[in-house]
Amino acid sequence: AGVTSSYECSPVMAEEFFIRFKSEAEAQAAEQKLAALRVDQRRVMRLQREGVEIYAGCGIFEQLPAQVTLENTGNGAVISFFRVFYQIEDIKSGMHHADGILWICTPALKHRVHGKKVSLTCIAPAITNILKGSAPVIDRVNELA
Repeated sequence: AGVTSSYECSPVMAEEFFIRFKSEAEAQAAEQKLAALRVDQRRVMRLQREGVEIYAGCGIFEQLPAQVTLENTGNGAVISFFRVFYQIEDIKSGMHHADGILWICTPALKHRVHGKKVSLTCIAPAITNILKGSAPVIDRVNELA
């Protein structure tokens, strides 16, 4: 994108991250450069700037053809989209789904997948059973309930 200022970048999700700059002017200039990135005339980046921070993420959530190009409308450069971004093998967006998802890592580390939706009323007792014997954790869960 042509951002030359020094920055720190922290990941949030697979396609989202915080970018922190030393000054608001540097953040504003970077925001403009990132906003200039296009695929088929569509803006690539989702951007939200507050002061010296930019919350950024790729706004492309569908599979793209291998030959798709990334255009920088700020300087006219055109390169392969996949020289900058990587394709996730499955259609995944990192975005939240209304049905939700839950991963629990038990001490036994046994992998198990439930093919059907599980009611929230079933999850609380399951978590309680997993945490039995760990009083500080149970107490904290009870405080949150």
